[in-house]
Amino acid sequence: MTKSKGNHNRGLLSYLPWRFKFGRQVKRDPLPSIYPPPLPSTRLPIRERPLPQQQADCPFLHLPPKLRQCIYNEVLGGRFIAVGLVASRTLGHCIVHSAYYELPSPAEPVSLRALLRTDSINTTLLLSCRQVYLEALPTIHRYNTFGIHVCQLETVIASGWGAHCLPDIRSLHLYHDYHSTPTPPWPAVFQLLRQIRLKKLVFEFAFQLLEWSELSPQRDVFNTAWGRGVLSMKGLGLREFRLYFAAGDPPEALVYRATITDRFCRAIIRPEINPLVWRRSQC
Repeated sequence: MTKSKGNHNRGLLSYLPWRFKFGRQVKRDPLPSIYPPPLPSTRLPIRERPLPQQQADCPFLHLPPKLRQCIYNEVLGGRFIAVGLVASRTLGHCIVHSAYYELPSPAEPVSLRALLRTDSINTTLLLSCRQVYLEALPTIHRYNTFGIHVCQLETVIASGWGAHCLPDIRSLHLYHDYHSTPTPPWPAVFQLLRQIRLKKLVFEFAFQLLEWSELSPQRDVFNTAWGRGVLSMKGLGLREFRLYFAAGDPPEALVYRATITDRFCRAIIRPEINPLVWRRSQC
């Protein structure tokens, strides 16, 4: 047991952006260039098949459907799930990994890096029977917020979620660092986002206000590839749009963020949908 725990700890340390070894600061090894294989495109139509007769002594299935849904929400929902690619030395390629955090209060705009870790989702409930699986699986996607690096979104969908889950996802927090990664293919990113029935969309950019960036105050944000992508979300049921910058920006960044967030909210969100969010964006 001790040896296994030690190997596990060494594996975790190898994934950190920086690790300390013999008193020196050493960069982590690069991720393997091989991405995880995509999930199968064909699925068994278990929803269309008739359910077998349930056992009469199953008290849980005798509960009203609304009460069962409340239990699903408590067990499987209410978390911020950071999803990303992690190197696997045993498999020789990246894997899709999830980390679980406490969901921040809507009244407190919290950056991705300020969230607190929490318990992972216990998915054994989904293995109890087919009826519970069909009832509970959408809860994971509808009642959690998913945080993903923009450049990994396509791979996470293809190899981690599966396209069949997209209609059930409601809240996304997308992160991008202009310092370490190139400009994302925004048209392809927003083409994927338009396939999701999003209610809340958050962008977090880890950079200071650089003149060459797409969100520079010297540029017309509406006419950038990112801005046109945000405008393409109009009429798709989006109820909340937010924008964060990394800590360390000058004071004028707060004013700039509020200004462009307000402009996009006015353009893509009808005020009668969620007056509270609308008023907050005007503050």
